[in-house]
Amino acid sequence: MNLPDIIPIQFGITLIPSNWGSKATIFIFPIVLLLVPTFMSKKNNKFTREINNWENSN
Repeated sequence: MNLPDIIPIQFGITLIPSNWGSKATIFIFPIVLLLVPTFMSKKNNKFTREINNWENSN
């Protein structure tokens, strides 16, 4: 990939870059988007099982 070493990663309301990062940051956001739902779904399943166990015991 032919990207500059420093790329804008955040833009202000006037569409002028307000934050800069390395070209590696362009890959961080998609990776986070894949990992967060995976961990949240596992946590949600554990939470759901605990609620179901509590409801069945009452």
